Amino acid sequence: MYGLVVQFDEETDYRFQELWNHLERLGLSRYGSEVEGRRPHLTLANMTNIEGFSLHHVMRHMPPFPSKLTCKTVGTFSGTQTLFIGPVPSKRLLDWHSKLHLLLGRNSNPHSHYAPEHWVPHVTVASRLGESMAEVFRLCLDIDPFEVRPVEVVLIRVIETDGGLSVKEIEQYPIIHKRKTP
Repeated sequence: MYGLVVQFDEETDYRFQELWNHLERLGLSRYGSEVEGRRPHLTLANMTNIEGFSLHHVMRHMPPFPSKLTCKTVGTFSGTQTLFIGPVPSKRLLDWHSKLHLLLGRNSNPHSHYAPEHWVPHVTVASRLGESMAEVFRLCLDIDPFEVRPVEVVLIRVIETDGGLSVKEIEQYPIIHKRKTP
Protein backbone atom coordinates (compact mmCIF):
# COMPACT_ATOMS: atom_id res chain seq x y z
CA MET A 1 0.00 0.00 0.00
CA TYR A 2 1.13 3.54 -0.76
CA GLY A 3 0.08 6.82 0.76
CA LEU A 4 0.53 10.55 0.41
CA VAL A 5 1.09 12.22 3.74
CA VAL A 6 1.97 15.64 5.08
CA GLN A 7 4.84 15.58 7.57
CA PHE A 8 5.55 18.30 10.07
CA ASP A 9 8.38 20.33 11.54
CA GLU A 10 10.61 18.95 14.30
CA GLU A 11 8.65 20.67 17.08
CA THR A 12 5.38 19.08 15.94
CA ASP A 13 7.03 15.67 15.48
CA TYR A 14 8.44 15.91 18.99
CA ARG A 15 5.08 16.89 20.45
CA PHE A 16 3.28 13.87 18.95
CA GLN A 17 6.14 11.46 19.63
CA GLU A 18 6.18 12.53 23.27
CA LEU A 19 2.43 11.86 23.47
CA TRP A 20 2.93 8.43 21.83
CA ASN A 21 5.78 7.65 24.27
CA HIS A 22 3.68 8.77 27.26
CA LEU A 23 0.80 6.50 26.23
CA GLU A 24 3.21 3.60 25.80
CA ARG A 25 4.79 4.19 29.23
CA LEU A 26 1.28 4.11 30.73
CA GLY A 27 0.63 0.80 28.94
CA LEU A 28 -2.26 2.30 26.94
CA SER A 29 -0.97 2.25 23.34
CA ARG A 30 2.05 1.22 21.29
CA TYR A 31 0.93 3.15 18.21
CA GLY A 32 4.07 5.26 18.01
CA SER A 33 6.46 2.31 18.12
CA GLU A 34 4.58 -0.55 16.48
CA VAL A 35 5.50 0.44 12.90
CA GLU A 36 9.14 1.05 12.03
CA GLY A 37 9.69 4.49 10.49
CA ARG A 38 6.28 5.89 11.48
CA ARG A 39 6.23 9.65 11.96
CA PRO A 40 3.35 11.91 12.93
CA HIS A 41 1.50 12.75 9.72
CA LEU A 42 -1.71 13.89 8.08
CA THR A 43 -2.74 11.33 5.45
CA LEU A 44 -3.98 12.89 2.20
CA ALA A 45 -4.56 9.80 0.05
CA ASN A 46 -3.95 6.09 -0.15
CA MET A 47 -2.96 4.51 -3.40
CA THR A 48 -2.61 0.93 -4.59
CA ASN A 49 -0.90 1.78 -7.88
CA ILE A 50 1.86 4.35 -8.37
CA GLU A 51 2.83 3.31 -11.89
CA GLY A 52 3.69 6.49 -13.79
CA PHE A 53 3.11 8.61 -10.69
CA SER A 54 5.37 11.57 -9.92
CA LEU A 55 4.81 13.50 -6.71
CA HIS A 56 6.87 16.40 -8.06
CA HIS A 57 4.71 16.60 -11.20
CA VAL A 58 1.48 16.67 -9.17
CA MET A 59 2.76 19.16 -6.61
CA ARG A 60 3.96 21.62 -9.26
CA HIS A 61 0.29 22.00 -10.25
CA MET A 62 -0.96 22.54 -6.70
CA PRO A 63 -1.51 25.84 -4.89
CA PRO A 64 0.57 26.38 -1.74
CA PHE A 65 -0.34 24.15 1.18
CA PRO A 66 -1.45 26.07 4.31
CA SER A 67 1.63 27.20 6.25
CA LYS A 68 0.11 26.17 9.57
CA LEU A 69 -2.82 24.17 10.82
CA THR A 70 -4.53 24.63 14.16
CA CYS A 71 -5.23 21.39 16.00
CA LYS A 72 -8.16 21.77 18.34
CA THR A 73 -10.19 18.58 17.94
CA VAL A 74 -9.91 15.27 19.76
CA GLY A 75 -11.99 12.57 18.14
CA THR A 76 -12.58 9.02 17.04
CA PHE A 77 -14.13 7.34 14.04
CA SER A 78 -17.38 5.48 14.67
CA GLY A 79 -16.88 1.75 14.95
CA THR A 80 -13.10 2.03 15.39
CA GLN A 81 -10.78 2.03 18.33
CA THR A 82 -8.75 4.90 16.87
CA LEU A 83 -8.27 8.25 18.57
CA PHE A 84 -6.97 11.31 16.77
CA ILE A 85 -6.17 15.00 17.08
CA GLY A 86 -7.55 16.97 14.17
CA PRO A 87 -6.72 20.28 12.58
CA VAL A 88 -9.50 22.71 11.79
CA PRO A 89 -10.82 21.62 8.36
CA SER A 90 -10.61 25.08 6.81
CA LYS A 91 -12.02 25.76 3.34
CA ARG A 92 -8.47 26.27 2.08
CA LEU A 93 -7.34 22.87 3.40
CA LEU A 94 -10.42 21.07 2.03
CA ASP A 95 -10.14 22.77 -1.38
CA TRP A 96 -6.42 21.90 -1.54
CA HIS A 97 -7.20 18.27 -0.74
CA SER A 98 -9.95 18.10 -3.38
CA LYS A 99 -7.64 19.52 -6.06
CA LEU A 100 -4.96 17.00 -5.11
CA HIS A 101 -7.39 14.14 -5.70
CA LEU A 102 -8.40 15.58 -9.08
CA LEU A 103 -4.74 15.58 -10.11
CA LEU A 104 -4.15 12.09 -8.73
CA GLY A 105 -6.79 10.75 -11.11
CA ARG A 106 -6.54 6.98 -11.52
CA ASN A 107 -3.87 6.78 -8.81
CA SER A 108 -6.43 7.81 -6.19
CA ASN A 109 -8.82 5.34 -4.60
CA PRO A 110 -12.26 7.01 -4.90
CA HIS A 111 -13.76 4.68 -2.27
CA SER A 112 -11.11 5.37 0.38
CA HIS A 113 -11.91 7.28 3.56
CA TYR A 114 -9.20 9.69 2.33
CA ALA A 115 -11.26 10.60 -0.76
CA PRO A 116 -12.50 14.22 -0.59
CA GLU A 117 -16.13 13.38 0.22
CA HIS A 118 -15.07 11.11 3.12
CA TRP A 119 -11.88 12.75 4.43
CA VAL A 120 -11.60 13.86 8.03
CA PRO A 121 -8.19 15.54 8.44
CA HIS A 122 -6.45 14.02 11.46
CA VAL A 123 -3.22 12.91 13.08
CA THR A 124 -3.65 9.52 14.71
CA VAL A 125 -2.76 9.36 18.39
CA ALA A 126 -3.58 5.70 19.04
CA SER A 127 -5.42 2.78 17.49
CA ARG A 128 -6.79 -0.59 18.63
CA LEU A 129 -7.46 0.95 22.04
CA GLY A 130 -10.26 -1.27 23.33
CA GLU A 131 -11.09 -0.52 26.94
CA SER A 132 -8.32 2.10 27.24
CA MET A 133 -10.14 4.42 24.78
CA ALA A 134 -11.83 6.44 27.52
CA GLU A 135 -8.58 6.97 29.46
CA VAL A 136 -6.63 8.03 26.36
CA PHE A 137 -9.49 10.32 25.38
CA ARG A 138 -9.44 11.97 28.83
CA LEU A 139 -5.65 12.49 28.58
CA CYS A 140 -5.99 14.11 25.16
CA LEU A 141 -8.77 16.43 26.33
CA ASP A 142 -6.18 18.10 28.58
CA ILE A 143 -4.15 19.17 25.51
CA ASP A 144 -4.64 22.83 24.65
CA PRO A 145 -5.16 23.78 20.99
CA PHE A 146 -1.84 24.11 19.15
CA GLU A 147 -0.45 24.89 15.72
CA VAL A 148 1.42 22.46 13.52
CA ARG A 149 3.72 23.46 10.69
CA PRO A 150 3.66 21.27 7.60
CA VAL A 151 7.07 20.94 5.93
CA GLU A 152 6.70 18.32 3.20
CA VAL A 153 4.35 16.06 1.28
CA VAL A 154 5.73 12.54 1.15
CA LEU A 155 4.90 9.47 -0.92
CA ILE A 156 5.26 6.50 1.44
CA ARG A 157 5.01 2.75 1.12
CA VAL A 158 3.85 0.53 3.97
CA ILE A 159 5.71 -2.78 3.80
CA GLU A 160 5.13 -6.03 5.67
CA THR A 161 8.36 -7.33 7.17
CA ASP A 162 9.23 -10.29 9.39
CA GLY A 163 9.07 -7.94 12.37
CA GLY A 164 5.73 -6.34 11.45
CA LEU A 165 5.13 -3.24 9.36
CA SER A 166 7.59 -0.64 8.14
CA VAL A 167 7.13 2.76 6.48
CA LYS A 168 9.52 3.69 3.67
CA GLU A 169 9.64 7.18 2.20
CA ILE A 170 9.77 7.03 -1.61
CA GLU A 171 9.57 10.66 -2.69
CA GLN A 172 9.41 13.98 -0.80
CA TYR A 173 8.22 17.37 -1.93
CA PRO A 174 9.03 20.34 0.34
CA ILE A 175 6.25 22.70 1.29
CA ILE A 176 7.79 26.13 0.84
CA HIS A 177 6.18 29.08 2.55
CA LYS A 178 7.19 32.53 1.47
CA ARG A 179 7.42 35.04 4.26
CA LYS A 180 5.18 38.01 3.90
CA THR A 181 7.11 41.23 3.60
CA PRO A 182 5.85 44.31 5.42
